[in-house]
Amino acid sequence: MERNWEWNKKTAGLKVLCPCLMVTAELDMTLPPSMTKHMHDWIPDLTLKQVDGAGHWLLQEAPSTVNSFILDWLSQKISSQSKI
Repeated sequence: MERNWEWNKKTAGLKVLCPCLMVTAELDMTLPPSMTKHMHDWIPDLTLKQVDGAGHWLLQEAPSTVNSFILDWLSQKISSQSKI
């Protein structure tokens, strides 16, 4: 634990500046969607998606939905990059 803290403290207060996609599950009791409340403060270019009716094992419970979110997000990001 101490070793992790020593390594991670160098990043304290820094923001993630690359585009990010976070997919949450409505019924996830381990990592509930409410935990994303302040994510935009740390990741300005964050896209949040939620799978309704799914629990913690999102990729097993709703693989088609998650894949669709990822493909749509990538298409959007590639499209916006090509306009630069």
